[in-house]
Amino acid sequence: MVTLKKLTPAGRFGFRREQGRRQAGRAAARLVQAACAFGDRNAARPGPAAIDSGGAWYAGFGIIVFSDGGQNAGIAPAAAVDLAQESKIPVFTVGLGSNQPQTNVAVSDLIAPARAYPGDHYTVTGYIQAQGMERKTATVQVLSRAAGSGKTPQDSGEVLESQQVTLGGDGDVLPVKFDLVPDAVGRRTLCVRIQAPPNDRNPADNFRETDIEIVDRKNHVLLLADGPMRDYQFLRSLLFRDRYTSVDVLLQSGKQGMSQEAKKILNDFPATREEMFDYDCVVAFDPNWKALSASQVELLEKWVAEQGGGLIVAAGPVHACQGPGAWMHDPAMTPIRNLYPVEFQGKLSAVANNMYATGSLGRWTSPAKG
Repeated sequence: MVTLKKLTPAGRFGFRREQGRRQAGRAAARLVQAACAFGDRNAARPGPAAIDSGGAWYAGFGIIVFSDGGQNAGIAPAAAVDLAQESKIPVFTVGLGSNQPQTNVAVSDLIAPARAYPGDHYTVTGYIQAQGMERKTATVQVLSRAAGSGKTPQDSGEVLESQQVTLGGDGDVLPVKFDLVPDAVGRRTLCVRIQAPPNDRNPADNFRETDIEIVDRKNHVLLLADGPMRDYQFLRSLLFRDRYTSVDVLLQSGKQGMSQEAKKILNDFPATREEMFDYDCVVAFDPNWKALSASQVELLEKWVAEQGGGLIVAAGPVHACQGPGAWMHDPAMTPIRNLYPVEFQGKLSAVANNMYATGSLGRWTSPAKG
């Protein structure tokens, strides 16, 4: 806190009140940082210590700075002191807090996956930071309890693993990794907690928590393509062999009775909310979006907006390159265009079918009318 304290009426000392206020205000704007230079020296000492500005004081004004001696922003304290001396403004500093070094250890961060599967390994990493505890040892634990139980790490939770660690220097980050294997499904709260040495000053930052969901359900993916392009074939085979994925396919140009590596081969895009919302992800390889009905387009849009469905789209040489006849120039396809992470241009330089674009998407004019 900075306080401008009026010591005596300015008029009695032969200088204008307004000039003194301007100079004191200019110095005050920068002298917050001066506390860092002098607060530490005077920490835990009662009463102010005046800084001699070298010459006559402005008896009408002064600056009182309260500080614990730390600096984490702004200009260097020395620059602020020089300005005060130049302006002949006295500075009074009052030290706050202790003059003993701070000692603390904290779990500064916690990294864990949002989802895991029974029987599969996953890694939980806690990041430990210490101050004034270099080379001291401490125990780091990872605990687990049912999510939403309302209990805290201090009074509940099963200890899954623990490690003895040696703390680093001031501010050094020490990663501590735990390799875990879940054995039951459900949502759990994971906690990384450090059992700090006795002189730890802030026990409240000795732990961090995050939730993880242990699921036995496979990811349900729909692959949509007009034809079996190479990218489609590669991803289909990869997902079909993945133990955590159930893949369905819809080949818009496919024939009845065709064989595909998939759990299910669709003849049409999902038409009901129940069918659509059962999918976690749709991967579309240069599809013919115009083959979808208006209700199916609306259903896809709601699936992304309400269900948070993952839509991955890939352009191709067929339906994404049809010029004036492409689906992106059809006004009925506006909801689909809005789902793409790109802006489609309303004007094209290439001539196609004796037509060229002159304005917004979907509006075309012949060259003869140009």
